[in-house]
Amino acid sequence: MASKFEKLIFDAKKNKGKQYTIIVLGTLFVFFFIALGGFYLNAVKIIVNPPEANPFSLHLLEGSGFRLGDRFLLRGSDAVLRVTSIGFQDEIVSVTSETKSKGVLIRMLYEDVRIDINHEAVLTSPRWEIDGILMSEQNKPSVYLPPGEYSLSVSSRYHKSITRNIKILPELAKSIKLAFKPIDVELEIKTNPTDALVFIDGKQIGSTPFNGTFSAGKKKIEIRKEGYQPYFEMFELHGYGEVKLKNVTLQAIQRLIPVKYFPKGGNLFLDGNLIKLEESIEVPRESKSLIRYEALGYQSKEIKISELTKTIDFSLEPNYATLKLSSVPISSIFIGDKYVGETPEDLKLLVKKNFITLRADGYVPYSFEFDLKESSSNSYEAELTTLKDYRLINSKAQFSNFAGVSMKRFIPTKMNIGAPRGQKGQMANEQLRIVDFDRSFYISQFEITNKQFSLYSGSALVNNLPVKGVSWEQAALFCNWLSKQDGLEPFYKISRGRVIGFEAKSLGYRLPTEAEWEYVARLANREKTSIFVWGDEYEVPTVAGNLADLSAKGTVEVYLGDYDDKYTFEAPVGTYGPEISGVYDMAGNVSEWVHDYYSLEPPDMNRVYFNYMGPEFGESRVVKGSNYTSSSWTELRASFKQSSQEARSEVGFRVARYLN
Repeated sequence: MASKFEKLIFDAKKNKGKQYTIIVLGTLFVFFFIALGGFYLNAVKIIVNPPEANPFSLHLLEGSGFRLGDRFLLRGSDAVLRVTSIGFQDEIVSVTSETKSKGVLIRMLYEDVRIDINHEAVLTSPRWEIDGILMSEQNKPSVYLPPGEYSLSVSSRYHKSITRNIKILPELAKSIKLAFKPIDVELEIKTNPTDALVFIDGKQIGSTPFNGTFSAGKKKIEIRKEGYQPYFEMFELHGYGEVKLKNVTLQAIQRLIPVKYFPKGGNLFLDGNLIKLEESIEVPRESKSLIRYEALGYQSKEIKISELTKTIDFSLEPNYATLKLSSVPISSIFIGDKYVGETPEDLKLLVKKNFITLRADGYVPYSFEFDLKESSSNSYEAELTTLKDYRLINSKAQFSNFAGVSMKRFIPTKMNIGAPRGQKGQMANEQLRIVDFDRSFYISQFEITNKQFSLYSGSALVNNLPVKGVSWEQAALFCNWLSKQDGLEPFYKISRGRVIGFEAKSLGYRLPTEAEWEYVARLANREKTSIFVWGDEYEVPTVAGNLADLSAKGTVEVYLGDYDDKYTFEAPVGTYGPEISGVYDMAGNVSEWVHDYYSLEPPDMNRVYFNYMGPEFGESRVVKGSNYTSSSWTELRASFKQSSQEARSEVGFRVARYLN
């Protein structure tokens, strides 16, 4: 056993160790609080507003450091923190060494709160508004709003409107419970006849006339009465303070009665009211109606319907009267498409408006409507228009065709072509001939140009000079081509590319006849036939046309020394203005082919030649008019003519066509 002294020494050593431990721990504790105080004093203070955002959380996004209470100890120069709090939007903040002493103030914004609106109604066309702004048109909407105070209002088609003030606090969600009341609408129902049973949505509610109040909405209305067809309708009730009036005319249960009509197409009346013609008519089961059938030209018939009426026969008796019909000339008579005789004729027709057509060869059909009366004298005289006159009446005074050729209309009169023996410059071939016309014609105002002829020939010459150097046959083929372009029957008959004849009745393009050419050049728009295109004076006017003038010196043997037309050879068509007839260049420029064969056979002076187209046969064709090489009085006269079998360098042409 240890001695008492040794025990004392042991206890002393033990106490001394405890004291040493306490001193060490105390020193460490002091150093810890000193360090903690230094950390707290050097950390950045985080201040969050509003107060409701406390407590909050800090999340380190960038940099280094840690949080202690409402402070953040920054390790390094800066850091980026995210501040979060329930009910508020996240905020991102930067912390730097410069903010240590100042602290960081963070103003957080409230998050929108989801508002769930609940009710038990089924709304039709709802409009949910917050402070007067439309937010939703759903039946049970959810909306998001920031905390605050608002006015909530809702309206719908069949329910009363609701307005409520609501306060939204910061929270995750809020539920609002609403109760809707339906709109009451007064409904009045009247029927003809009355005392009909009324059903709403399958439930009997009374008889007509009926008045009651119902909640707004779509209602199925059913009305029943014995002897009448049931009435059904889906009817909408809505609105405030309005009486909805429904007037219904019930239809009696019908029966079908077959009906026979003769003639067809008349008018059917039931109890004085015009109704549609049907093979069977509907009448009330116990009807005693009057039914009447009328047709023009027939006696009307009326029948009283009874329960014994099974079929109805409306076979009407005709009413006839006589029409005394005559016409000039005698014509065939057609009623509709049916031939009924020749004028003059006494026609037995139905007493009504009759549509009649008269037809005769060479005349325009004559149609008219005659209202035949039973008790009066009926007669009608008609005068038909010839096809020639009709075409003339309806023709244009002037037009342009496919090739751009301007055509002028002439209605010619009787005249003498050629020249008397004693006329200065007269040649033996200018035999006098009496001609007359019953066919009007068009003639081109200008000579055919290179450009117009190239459309047919494909020539590279496309200028406005008159075409020349073409044969008579080439000119005739151009006429046929032009007819086809304008949809007309060709005038000339062609075989293997050669002209072998012509169709006189054709309205297609052709060369003018000698008689037509002289009429235009000498008599059109004049009181008497002239010698020259410009008149009877043996003196060339200042501007008469493109003749052999001073500029032609050296190109011709004889020329007009005191005349200057500015052109040595041919000039553009129309250069010198219109002549008395309204046509251009019949004096000068180029001579022109005409339709006629050339002949020296003397004419019969006791005969008038109608629509004269020259001899039936010949070897050459007539060339009319002066040209840019002409200077003598013989050549300048409008009766002057030549003949040729071939193309010539100074000869061109113009075109003509009949219009009737």
